[in-house]
Amino acid sequence: MGEGASMITTALTNVTTVFNQAVTMITGNEIAMLFVGIPIIGAGIGLFHRLISH
Repeated sequence: MGEGASMITTALTNVTTVFNQAVTMITGNEIAMLFVGIPIIGAGIGLFHRLISH
């Protein structure tokens, strides 16, 4: 039981590390922010439009 919990903890730590590195890379690069930001803004606008129309 302890070994399984340790593996899960290690996996979550690795995922968190990779995610933090990706966010740091994106926020440090204007072109990457552009390619990530535009779809996020578009999805937000689409969601807002769906909420308003229903």
